[in-house]
Amino acid sequence: MAIDGHGNILVVDAGTIRLVAARSGTFYGQQVTAGHSVVVAGHPHGPAGLGTGGPATRARLDTPTAIAVAPDGRLLIAVYGDRRIEAVAP
Repeated sequence: MAIDGHGNILVVDAGTIRLVAARSGTFYGQQVTAGHSVVVAGHPHGPAGLGTGGPATRARLDTPTAIAVAPDGRLLIAVYGDRRIEAVAP
């Protein structure tokens, strides 16, 4: 679990990363209403890796294990199965 600079809660949830919005707006490319949750990264049948240039919500995350928010606002995802750190722009 992580909290970004806007107070949103980010959690790892079964191969996806969900955001629970503290306020309404667009975060990590997804429109969300305050108090609701939305997937901001990960898709069970998407292509491997976020670095393919497509939307993070279409990328397959092979066993994400931890998340953090970088000082510049990027969402950092530790992906155990892929043995790397993925980044999602704010």
